[in-house]
Amino acid sequence: MGVVAFTIVRSLLYGVAILVNAVASIIIVRRLSVHDYALYQTVMKRVTEYAARLPGLYGLWLYRYTVQGVRGAATTGFMLSLAAGLAAAAMSYTAVAQLGAPGGVAVLAALASSSAVCWAGLRLAVDAVRPLRAALLVLIQRLFYGATVILFVYMVGLGVGGAFTAATLSYTGVVVLGLFWLRGREALAWPGLRRAVGIAVEWLRKAYVTAMINIARLVQTLDVVVVYAYSDAATVAAFFAITNIFMLITEAVRASFIYLQGFVLSTQDYRSAVNAARLAALLASPLLVYAAMHPLHLVYLLNPVYYWAAPAAPLAAASSLVFMVGIGVLNLLAGLVREEPGAERRLARLYSSMLVAALTYLGVLALGLALTDTRQGNVTAWAVALLAHSITLLALVLAKAPSSIRHALAKPLAWSLLVYPGLAVPAALAFHPREPPSPRFWQTLQSLALPATGAMLLYFATVLLVDSWARTIALAAVKRARRLKLPR
Repeated sequence: MGVVAFTIVRSLLYGVAILVNAVASIIIVRRLSVHDYALYQTVMKRVTEYAARLPGLYGLWLYRYTVQGVRGAATTGFMLSLAAGLAAAAMSYTAVAQLGAPGGVAVLAALASSSAVCWAGLRLAVDAVRPLRAALLVLIQRLFYGATVILFVYMVGLGVGGAFTAATLSYTGVVVLGLFWLRGREALAWPGLRRAVGIAVEWLRKAYVTAMINIARLVQTLDVVVVYAYSDAATVAAFFAITNIFMLITEAVRASFIYLQGFVLSTQDYRSAVNAARLAALLASPLLVYAAMHPLHLVYLLNPVYYWAAPAAPLAAASSLVFMVGIGVLNLLAGLVREEPGAERRLARLYSSMLVAALTYLGVLALGLALTDTRQGNVTAWAVALLAHSITLLALVLAKAPSSIRHALAKPLAWSLLVYPGLAVPAALAFHPREPPSPRFWQTLQSLALPATGAMLLYFATVLLVDSWARTIALAAVKRARRLKLPR
């Protein structure tokens, strides 16, 4: 199966996962208080990310070694992920306790963070061995998470403790299933203690290559610290609420594009890889643009308490689109770096783009917060910083692309960043929500459902009419769907 076909199937799985997670996210954002929602997102989106920098030190090499069939790589990676999970538990417990939550909530937060970090490391190994199974695991985790959120948060009313419990159970479940699937492919063979230690030491010796990525991610996730210094929990909660759906799309695309590096590494087919990024932009543009054109309806669907933050939604939507294209090109260029002398230095230079983008993000955020003195201004400044981060990353990555392939990138990127969102704008305007937003969830959803569906259909019909590449992909997808068999 080619990379574009893989991307189609993976995108469908991740798309369903996004829908499921969106339901859970809406329940959480509507059911939790402003303070509890800020607490939950701070732990799961920021403190957990701090601990995930430990797997980040060896994640690149875990993935590349497993792709190349190095014995013991997956097992060594999982053992290191367990250690990182323990660190995540300690960090989350401390952070939640400092934010004034009860001890029981701190314990549940520690368990949720620990299981999420363990899964982050294991998923790389599964992605290297069974790319489609990795996407399926994400869907399973989201389904389980959504079901347990409905049970614990919506039906039982356990609040933030129920949300942490749902995260713990769902991440633990996919860790167990992922280990089972890896064992079925004999990827978890124990290489012996000496060999495992040797692999770990070798990865840590090469950690300077991914140091740029890890420092960049760490710097980027310090945004909450900066915001708390200038503002309060309401600003944090509002930002995470309005960007939640966009971040789900970004995270899904980031996970889906991990495969691009392995594909290009093994085939050197960068044209198919950039077309995969183009496909992701094609599929995401109508949703992002519709949300950007009707931000107040989006916010009321999530929680009308945050209505004042709606102006930041279009900026967050634009940031999501630019970022997914940038991260796709980044993985493509990383795949072009072969395992040979000097490869580590070339990868380090490439990944320095992420650090510069993260520093730009934090700088723009701090400046924006210093210049504004209202919560609405603070959230808007945060969204501006997010867009600046995405644009900076894409610009730097393109500047580092070899001159021999830049001509092959130009057309797909133009379609991704200009044509597809441009075609989505008239579709979103033609199918405006039928009624003003309402504090009642189902009423707002009803006013959005049919118009949004109409906008999507008009968009895809227009794309198929004007884009011969999209028509070719659609016909190929239909033919493959009739005889598709998931690879083992």
